[in-house]
Amino acid sequence: MSYSIPSVLTVAGSDSSGGAGIQADIKTVESMGLYAQSVITALTAQNTLGVYGVFDVAPVSCAPRWTRFSAIFALRRSRWAWFRRPILSRPLRGALRACGA
Repeated sequence: MSYSIPSVLTVAGSDSSGGAGIQADIKTVESMGLYAQSVITALTAQNTLGVYGVFDVAPVSCAPRWTRFSAIFALRRSRWAWFRRPILSRPLRGALRACGA
């Protein structure tokens, strides 16, 4: 099964206050009538006054999340925003190359 709605993959950190990061990307993509997919690379503890903690996501979890999306959605664009550590980008880059994205 595949879907015809153009999709955009956003790769970024999660902003728990909702004003930036994955949350803002999803709002923007969907406002343009596109389907938003996401791979979260970091979690934050923050509000509008500041960032109080940043927590990495396990690098091995990035590629499998993308692989499951790409099995049914045709990727039209991607946005790579924030990798706190370069090691987080390696598994995802490999998965994107493997599917021709």
